[in-house]
Amino acid sequence: MADSDAQLKAVFSYFDRDGTGKLDVNEIQEVLNALGQCMTPDEIKEIMQKEDINSDGAMDIKEFISFFKKYGKEANKISREIRDAFKKFDKQGRGYLTQADLEKILTQTGAFPFSKEEAEMCFKAFDTNKDGKMDYEEFANFLCAICPSFDDLEKLNNK
Repeated sequence: MADSDAQLKAVFSYFDRDGTGKLDVNEIQEVLNALGQCMTPDEIKEIMQKEDINSDGAMDIKEFISFFKKYGKEANKISREIRDAFKKFDKQGRGYLTQADLEKILTQTGAFPFSKEEAEMCFKAFDTNKDGKMDYEEFANFLCAICPSFDDLEKLNNK
């Protein structure tokens, strides 16, 4: 999978909250809302009719990636912001962040009002493979959860 595909997969996984491997109309609406794309339910249904290639009423990962490659300029911008934030905080270039790294990000940058205890809870919650390291995909899922808008991501990168 190409790097941008991996980034889109991270976004897909985050919004696939029920773990079905598919995004239904409500989950697609959440994705688009998170990207600042406020659309009516009818507009979302229209998108689904065009992009739900197998007509099962939901987008699987392939349909989602295809959709965002066609229409996802904003998604690409967000992916770049997430990648930039990850690189910024992975100062040693290890490919992961430690709990101490995340605590520093959340308690000292001023971008987010987190206590050390809250930062620790976040690390534990988003270190999904429990290896004590937050890789890019885990970090992307974390940022998608705490940054409700693109402006919040930009704010983090500008700290």
